Amino acid sequence: MTQDTNRFARLLSSELDINQQLCHVLQQELDCISQQDIRELEALTPLRQNLLNELQKAASGRLEWMKAAGLLPDQNGKEWQSVTADEEIAGLWHDLQQQYHQNQKLTARLSELVLALGQRTRRKLSILLGRQQETGLYDQQGQTRSVNARFRGIRA
Repeated sequence: MTQDTNRFARLLSSELDINQQLCHVLQQELDCISQQDIRELEALTPLRQNLLNELQKAASGRLEWMKAAGLLPDQNGKEWQSVTADEEIAGLWHDLQQQYHQNQKLTARLSELVLALGQRTRRKLSILLGRQQETGLYDQQGQTRSVNARFRGIRA
């Protein structure tokens, strides 16, 4: 392994390590949401943000090094093929791709949960504030009407 290949392996390994730490934090956030542990979730937020900042720096550093070395993966040059022929580099590259994919899935799942919980909270607040809830019932003319509309004149 040449000095350049060693440098590239260290860059990939460092980025993979940060990605794995981020995956662990994302999984913890998912667990906190499902267990409704808001305090722990709030404690994880700065850690996640720090890891994202580190990941951005690591990925930028790797990309700068790759550009300087002429090793962009979309180029089918001899340099890229010779570097990826190294088993360690190929394995790290594959693992890094898989880890990015796994983190992307976890992030999408977290986004879906937060969106659903936000909608549920808005509905509950609307009920608590006494706002009308549109039920979508249809009358004989095919018009929608609120169930609450017929109870407006009734007082307790």
